[in-house]
Amino acid sequence: MGVSKMGTGTRTADECLDLAQQLQVANKRIEELEKKNREPEELNNFLRKASAFLLRAIGSLENRTFKVYCFKD
Repeated sequence: MGVSKMGTGTRTADECLDLAQQLQVANKRIEELEKKNREPEELNNFLRKASAFLLRAIGSLENRTFKVYCFKD
């Protein structure tokens, strides 16, 4: 078995492989957490835009006059 020098210590090939696998698992978990974090941010952004749209729509309705017709039977 070979020995690999990393930093000031030494590791066997099996230890290096184990560390690489742990790093892969950690990186995958980070990607999952980043995706979970992006979803609420995107939803929040959508809701912010929707509320701004509705506020503009309500504001334009307030400046208008409406005629109301009542019909008698």
